[in-house]
Amino acid sequence: MTVHDESALEQRGEATTISPESRHDAFPRVQGRTKGYDPAAVDAQRRWAELQGRRHTWFAGAYWGWGFHEDGIRSARRVVDALQLRNAGAPPPLQVEVAA
Repeated sequence: MTVHDESALEQRGEATTISPESRHDAFPRVQGRTKGYDPAAVDAQRRWAELQGRRHTWFAGAYWGWGFHEDGIRSARRVVDALQLRNAGAPPPLQVEVAA
């Protein structure tokens, strides 16, 4: 389950957390299951380097990992690192000076 607006869930008496010590302990606990990745998604994860940068398009998101927020951050960092490596031999970007 992806939670976009936690306050709306709280108003309905619902909350989602993976934290064992959450401020939502007053809510009833319900066992749930997150959606898993199908074989095509797992295959795409393995092909990260092949898929990135084609037609000047780069992809970052939690789907490159297990779907957690941290996976999205890790994915974005991986794209930044790849772009820096790709541009290592390129001239620096144009510097513009603004008169004071």
